[in-house]
Amino acid sequence: KYARSISEKAAVYLKKTSGKAPITAAIIGGDKEYKATVAKTKDAAAVFFAGFPIEAGFVHAALRQAGSGARFIGSDSLATDEFAS
Repeated sequence: KYARSISEKAAVYLKKTSGKAPITAAIIGGDKEYKATVAKTKDAAAVFFAGFPIEAGFVHAALRQAGSGARFIGSDSLATDEFAS
């Protein structure tokens, strides 16, 4: 619920300030492959990730492998050694 709440609030704020609805993509914790998420978000200027560090690492790596240069922004949940490595 924590990650979903943060991402929903970020989406509302972005839409309010930019007038554009952001692309959203839910993930399932524990998965190791996020092809659908990457396909949906790889052309974005930025990706905001509010989930757990391990999934963030998989998504970030998959975005880079897909050639995405999107800025990867995370919530405080990514302030871990696990994500940094």
